[in-house]
Amino acid sequence: MSGGYWNRVLVVDLEQGTSHDEVLDAGARDLLLGGSGLGAWLWEHHSVPGAGALEPGNALVFAAGPLTGTFAPTSGRHEVVTRSPATGAYGEGDAGGTFGTALKRAGYDALVITGSAALASVLVVDGDRVRLEDAADLWGKDVIDADTALRVRLGGGFSTALIGPAGENLVLMANIVHDGADARVAGRGGLGAVMGSKLLKGVAVRGTKQVPVHDPDALKQLMRETVPAMREQAIGMHLFGTTGGVQRAEEVGDLPIRNWRDGSFPQAAALSGQAIAERLTGRYHCASCPIGCGRTVRLHVEGHEGRDGAGLEYESVGALGSLLMLTDLDDVEQAASLCNVFGLDTISTGGTLATAMEARELGLVTAADTDGIDLVWGNGAAVLAMIPRIARRQG
Repeated sequence: MSGGYWNRVLVVDLEQGTSHDEVLDAGARDLLLGGSGLGAWLWEHHSVPGAGALEPGNALVFAAGPLTGTFAPTSGRHEVVTRSPATGAYGEGDAGGTFGTALKRAGYDALVITGSAALASVLVVDGDRVRLEDAADLWGKDVIDADTALRVRLGGGFSTALIGPAGENLVLMANIVHDGADARVAGRGGLGAVMGSKLLKGVAVRGTKQVPVHDPDALKQLMRETVPAMREQAIGMHLFGTTGGVQRAEEVGDLPIRNWRDGSFPQAAALSGQAIAERLTGRYHCASCPIGCGRTVRLHVEGHEGRDGAGLEYESVGALGSLLMLTDLDDVEQAASLCNVFGLDTISTGGTLATAMEARELGLVTAADTDGIDLVWGNGAAVLAMIPRIARRQG
């Protein structure tokens, strides 16, 4: 198999400040089709056996599949693989956006990062030119501010993968946020903390190469046959995104409610994609995707008021809405935006706060234990106060 692959992996040693190309193992490539399998194989082969998640010997891998970087529909995704600091076991995050496409168009099938930097750094992959740059000016900034500053420094055409304060502070539910305010996230397992442990604030990638395809004409014909049907059949996803299923999930008992203790949430419609559609400022398409399920909304986060950012996804509505008994869409949107800005996984954040609220209900904790923040069900102000504190490890 040759189409869709460069057979080239970029390996970066942060400790030595060096990089080199590695020929992609053909056996692994053909056996482990896609970025998920490839990422797992590369992680195992480049990690020091027994290395802990936050130790230099734990490799961090960004891997893309054979279709990524081509015009194949819905192919603009990539995997991030490492040992999870949250579980101590294998960790993997899947993200959309433009990063995987940029990596492939830079001429690489995967990026492997080993070691830890001596100082806060950002890795820049500009086609065949690879370098580490000082990131002292970016360290401490939230995701949007860091993304903005990095793009001013580097110029146009880059896709970014960044951590926020949560990753810098090694919070075990820190994520990796791609493309700044667009917030395409590798969310689960604390992957952002692994980047933080390596003093790696982010990765910026730019590429203009055309990914090799075995039979370009056949791919174009397949696109002509499938893309119109995809657009027609996924019209609900385009109009309402993943949150279009909130009400149906509540009806069939799949929506998480009051830390999974209740089975009914009458306010589901108020947090649904249909309600969110009334306040959209735009729609977002990941690379090579004809559906465009991403939506943008006006942010109401301190320091970013008035600008557009990523809208809610189903998981965030569940974890930061019904799971906590929040019924105000403004509160849920702001909570998710805070997680994106600080680099926190919305699912783990919501689950942690739900556990704390249940403990509060049972009398196991009081407001005195949380610096006066009363974590009772439905207290949106308390949720919004806690998210920055979690990211900063305060209290």
